[in-house]
Amino acid sequence: METIRPMEPRDFAAVAALYEQVHQLHVQNRPDMYRGTYDLTRGEFDAMRLEPGQLALVAEADGRAVALCAATVKETADSPILVHNRIVYIDVLCVEAAYRRQGIARRLWQALLEAARAQDIHRVELKVWQFNEAALAFYRSLGMRAKYTAMEMDV
Repeated sequence: METIRPMEPRDFAAVAALYEQVHQLHVQNRPDMYRGTYDLTRGEFDAMRLEPGQLALVAEADGRAVALCAATVKETADSPILVHNRIVYIDVLCVEAAYRRQGIARRLWQALLEAARAQDIHRVELKVWQFNEAALAFYRSLGMRAKYTAMEMDV
């Protein structure tokens, strides 16, 4: 069984590999937008762990991080037309291929919700590409729904 915990300095290599998995999925499905490889820098890694407003969790199994959830606390601007809200925006949620379909992503999700509630945040948002059918199905199974649709067209 894995342990869900905050991301630590020792997780750098595993987290970088997970980010590369996500990047390659994007490269494969949207080569018109993504290229090459993604080398997570130590600075980016430290920022997601240490900067205020960041939530960075990993699932550890077999002595290393095998999944991650990195999110940012955001606030809507005070406006005459918008209600002020604090949200958690998920930047990435990824499970290493060999550890998928074991409930790890769901447990990471629950830990993220607990962390959000502890900060009096009651909404989670994210973006997911249409090609990522597995992620779409997963997020729908958690009760997420579409907020809006972004569209594009080549000219």
